[in-house]
Amino acid sequence: MFRRDQKGVHLTQAGENFLKEATLGVNQLHRAIQLASARHRGEHGELNIGILVSLASGFLHLTLKQFRERNPGVKVILHEGAA
Repeated sequence: MFRRDQKGVHLTQAGENFLKEATLGVNQLHRAIQLASARHRGEHGELNIGILVSLASGFLHLTLKQFRERNPGVKVILHEGAA
């Protein structure tokens, strides 16, 4: 993995290959941690909402529009019901 000489320590070809692959793995692990954290904070995932058909416009419509704009990683699913 390493080669020593009078000038210092250097990576061998095997060391360079290992470092390249290990870096990819660490970056992928970091991304997985970020995604898990985002889901935990509510930045990704699904939001299921049960609504009455008569409330689907006006205030609720504007509120959902703003929510979708601020949280593009959250899929909003509306379930219509009756009183």
